[in-house]
Amino acid sequence: MIAEKNHVYRPVFSYEKSKITMKKTSINYASTFPGFCIEHESTFNSFEKNKEFKYDRDIKLQLFRSLCRELHEKNILLENNINKKNEYKNYQLDNFKKILAKYLRKMKLKKKFYKLMLDSKDFKILFMNNLIEDLNKDIESLSNNYFNPLFRDIEKEENNIYYQTVLIEHLVPVCLSGLASFKKDKSTTRNYFIFNIIPQENGTLFTIATNVKFKNILDNYITHYTQDPLLMLIAIETLMIHATDHWYIKPSVWDKIPENRRRKILNDILNSKKGLFTNYNISIFDQTREHMLNILDKEDNWNQFDNKTKKFYFNERMKLMNKKSYDIFTLEDLEKASIEYINN
Repeated sequence: MIAEKNHVYRPVFSYEKSKITMKKTSINYASTFPGFCIEHESTFNSFEKNKEFKYDRDIKLQLFRSLCRELHEKNILLENNINKKNEYKNYQLDNFKKILAKYLRKMKLKKKFYKLMLDSKDFKILFMNNLIEDLNKDIESLSNNYFNPLFRDIEKEENNIYYQTVLIEHLVPVCLSGLASFKKDKSTTRNYFIFNIIPQENGTLFTIATNVKFKNILDNYITHYTQDPLLMLIAIETLMIHATDHWYIKPSVWDKIPENRRRKILNDILNSKKGLFTNYNISIFDQTREHMLNILDKEDNWNQFDNKTKKFYFNERMKLMNKKSYDIFTLEDLEKASIEYINN
């Protein structure tokens, strides 16, 4: 990805503002994962120096690096949430001690308590308990079903992780690395796709991987989205909003998006109710979308398209028309989503 003045943008959650904002990030920081020492970072030189993926091992190493980052981030998140829960419980206990001491003085009772235990299950505790439990499950699943199998694939040339790569013959100016969860049938267990999207000189490399036992699901996903370059563009935009916030975009691309639409896009990242298979219906890459539609216009094969296809292209063209306002995902919606999360 070509940097502009050596920096790119990436979305981050601002706790002070309680919303997603775009943060300016150095291209050197954005292109590296600070989880490996210098010796092990050199393992990835084979494709980083050549700026292309020539071999099966190159693809798997990049997937492995993406997986390491996700596991590292989830472990940090787990530790932070455990610490926050303990801090909150200590805060509750301290307040309870003050209330109890005040009550004892009022009743003129002189009793000493050497050990106090407070078992509180208020909204925050229930939320954090669920979050910690989910993170533990995710880490265990990622380790057993993805990290360890992929490590064996690289070291022992096994085939536990199945992947497909697609070269999109259009430049989609974003770098993305992350996970997207899905559930098979009625199972409550989260399974994962691992994604990498990397702009190349001759297009955009789109890589998707999963455990080999979900090969059919991955193949169906690829079969659907590779029907049309515009569907691949939708797949990328959907990943950016409904799957992962670990992506980087050129400032000139982001700044060209109308302000009200940028605000809508950033708010939609917070909407965890939609996932991998719910297509995002707002354009992020107007220039790329317009270029794809212009090619269709020049080919002038509209008479050969059925009504369903014509409607699809019409809807894609309408995405380029900027609305005066968009429905913003509100904090009230977030609260409702949290309550549903706890109740489930």
